[in-house]
Amino acid sequence: VPEVLAAVMDLPVTALDDPLEELVEHSVLYPFGAKDVGYHDFRHQLLREALYRHTPVRERRRLHARAAEFGAQLVGATEVHASIHYAEAGLRDEAYRAALAGAAAAARVHAHREAYELYRRAQRFQPADGEPATRAALSEAVADEALALEETSVAVHSAEAAADAYRKAGDVARAIAAEMLVLVAWRRDGHPVSERLELGSRLHAELATLGEGDSELLVELRADLDLYRALALVDAYRFAEARDLIRGVRTSPASQASLDLRLAADEIEAMMAFVEVGPEVGVARMAAAANEAMANRQETASLSGLRDGAILAARALDHAAARRFIEDGVRLGAELEQSHCAHVMRGVGTVVAWASGSWDEAEQTARHVIADRGCQRGAAHARWALGYVAVGRGDTTAARRELEAALAWAQRSESIELILPALWGLAEAALHGGDPSEAAGRCEAALTQAQAVGERALLVPFVVTGVRAYQAAGQPADADRWLAQVAAHIGPSIAFAQPALDHGGGLVALAAGNTGAARRALEAAVAAWDARERIWEASWARLDLCAALARSHRFPAAVALAGQVREAADRLRSPILFERAEAVARQGRGRIVELEPWYPLTAREYEVARLVTQGRTNAEIAEELSIAPKTASSHVEHILAKLGASRRTEIAVWASAIERSPTAR
Repeated sequence: VPEVLAAVMDLPVTALDDPLEELVEHSVLYPFGAKDVGYHDFRHQLLREALYRHTPVRERRRLHARAAEFGAQLVGATEVHASIHYAEAGLRDEAYRAALAGAAAAARVHAHREAYELYRRAQRFQPADGEPATRAALSEAVADEALALEETSVAVHSAEAAADAYRKAGDVARAIAAEMLVLVAWRRDGHPVSERLELGSRLHAELATLGEGDSELLVELRADLDLYRALALVDAYRFAEARDLIRGVRTSPASQASLDLRLAADEIEAMMAFVEVGPEVGVARMAAAANEAMANRQETASLSGLRDGAILAARALDHAAARRFIEDGVRLGAELEQSHCAHVMRGVGTVVAWASGSWDEAEQTARHVIADRGCQRGAAHARWALGYVAVGRGDTTAARRELEAALAWAQRSESIELILPALWGLAEAALHGGDPSEAAGRCEAALTQAQAVGERALLVPFVVTGVRAYQAAGQPADADRWLAQVAAHIGPSIAFAQPALDHGGGLVALAAGNTGAARRALEAAVAAWDARERIWEASWARLDLCAALARSHRFPAAVALAGQVREAADRLRSPILFERAEAVARQGRGRIVELEPWYPLTAREYEVARLVTQGRTNAEIAEELSIAPKTASSHVEHILAKLGASRRTEIAVWASAIERSPTAR
């Protein structure tokens, strides 16, 4: 800009007319405004670099100092430029003050990237003999901005440095405030819940040593710390303790004066309601909190509410609601330059895309989420999606790689909401990879962990997987037991579990030969899975319904249904679904009824036969299966008759052969 250049050179602007025109004529500069409106620019940046290097260092420093003084008038200039010019001029104090002032201004308008860079620059130029409290405040500011940009390792290091400096300055309260940022960073990166609780308890005890003073800072600290501790307790499913802390926050004077605190408490209570009352209630409460925050221009609370709403809606298999949360949240995150929530929501979005059948989109976005700088929570969701897609496309090696990485990280976090989705993907990978015993073991492990803390919603995907695994392993009685056990734990309040329960019930009825009941249950499952936008489960439910239709001799309907799955499999590029749909269609066209490997026995009779193989007496069989000895004896007689056998050893030989048969797996 000619006026700025004249000011830097301490000349009248008219004195630059001829020199600038000469530079334009010799193609050193573009004409004024030719490249961009309002200033001259070099024809090639190498010219600029050559001239810069040719300028003597002493003169260069003088010009840098002048540029810092007048550079605010440059197009697109910020305090970053002023600080850089002061630094190049050797004026460290001026560089420090310019960076600090600019960072504070950027932070006020949520320009987090600019604020972070300026605070980091201020750290480089801060006086070596500065006061500990001043150094602490700067480290705390760096930690705060680093959190907004997913620089979690920088955030933890800076927060701990700030806390240490504040304690050296004798300001324990601000040291606690700085160290609370560590709790935020730890949750994002999946730090063990037990260690988060331990740090929260230590800070609480340290805060108690400051007495019951009612200064504004102490009141706010108590409320903020109780919120962080409550969140860690919710992650540990210790809801009664969390509720006590939230109750204290709500009655705190700080909460009375801060809508942001009340909204944060609302969001934590919505998480608890999701588990304790019901998923639909939890999602609705989270949406209400996010909407209230947006109506009152509480951007931080709005964003966290949208993020957690997306997570809860996806867990509740309400993918339409999850998409709405994600769309609003990603847009707001971009406006606020807050990458954490946007990163997590993009990760959740990959699972939603997988569920609804957009597998290519899910895979592509998931790889971007993992590659992008961000917290491990967002990357975990992306790994689930990659694993689920790989299972559907028959690449169990890739599926295991992604899901085992996600599970290992989740187990370190000690958070069941992160463990179970990875565990389900591994169960599916084992089932479709030909190891139903491993799949059943994964399902049992999930149930055990869920029962320990009272989690129910995340068990829903395991319902059908467990039934399939036990049936494929030739254990129909265990499939019945599994379905009854998991259904009892999930309970009636999880309404979105009904598709899975219908689906599992249809498989059990089909194995027992109750074709009519199986068909009705599977028809309900297909419709409900479609409504839930779960294309994977819906496709398998259709294939299972094909088997029920074939057994009812409704072969044209079975072939038509298999055709639907084949079309979906072709679109998804899923060889597993395609090959199964092709096989079902061929059987339907040939009027072939696919029977269980233990035919002509019923599922119950096959269980009796397996116990005979183990050398059990009728009395022992009765005790094992909780039936009357007379009923056990009748089962054995029916088995002998159906197999045309005369001795129990013949039953044992037949059952052993069936169990070893690939068709039983």
